[in-house]
Amino acid sequence: MLILPSGNYKNQSTERTDSKPVAQNKSQSSYNMSSPKFDTFEKKSLTCAYCKKIGHLMADCFRLQKKNERDNKPKTSACTTPYITSTLECPASQAFKSSFCDYMEEYKPFMSDGFISIVDDTTLQPIKILRDTGASQSLLLEGVLPLSEKTSVGASVLLQGVELGCIDVPLHRIYLKSDLITGPVVVGVRPNLPVEGVTLLLGNDLARNKVVAEPIVTSEPVDVKSPEDDAELYPACVVTRAMARKQQDENLQEDQV
Repeated sequence: MLILPSGNYKNQSTERTDSKPVAQNKSQSSYNMSSPKFDTFEKKSLTCAYCKKIGHLMADCFRLQKKNERDNKPKTSACTTPYITSTLECPASQAFKSSFCDYMEEYKPFMSDGFISIVDDTTLQPIKILRDTGASQSLLLEGVLPLSEKTSVGASVLLQGVELGCIDVPLHRIYLKSDLITGPVVVGVRPNLPVEGVTLLLGNDLARNKVVAEPIVTSEPVDVKSPEDDAELYPACVVTRAMARKQQDENLQEDQV
């Protein structure tokens, strides 16, 4: 005969009913994890993927937000450069003008006039030449002559300036007539030159060791008449009455003799 232990059955049912409060205890524990203490603990375990600092995520990163604000600002596409107009009379503009005039005055001993043309053309174009003793390549201002593939030598040269950057300069063959060199020469062509008013920078490749033109000496003196008298060399003189009377006496003595 099988006897079911009623007491044990009740205990099992009691355990089943007791399992519900256990589940409630779990939910209660999860509620406690959202307390401020757990929030502090959770932030300490977070690391930002952008700034690598602890306590926040990249979505809340203050540094990343500042960077995005700077990147989103409108940017201008125009390039500006400082320019001093002639109407300004401030000391800074006057100093700029005086320094410009000073170095132009220093260039005068090395500047000369010359002529250039295409090799096969007899029409000479007047130019202003600056002897540059620090240049290893002579440079011609672009647009002075109608250069083409016929004048090109099919090569270029790499030039390096004080900024240590290299530029590729095409080479052309032209005819040059100057005090230092005359004949067909090969020069580099640039859209602009560093000195205003200069058409050709005459470098050491053409002028070699010549800096200024050598003086020409003749065996017989040459009388050169200048259309304008120099006031500094020939100052105006005043003839006094005594000098005029003396000149008259000398003339009378010559007539008597």
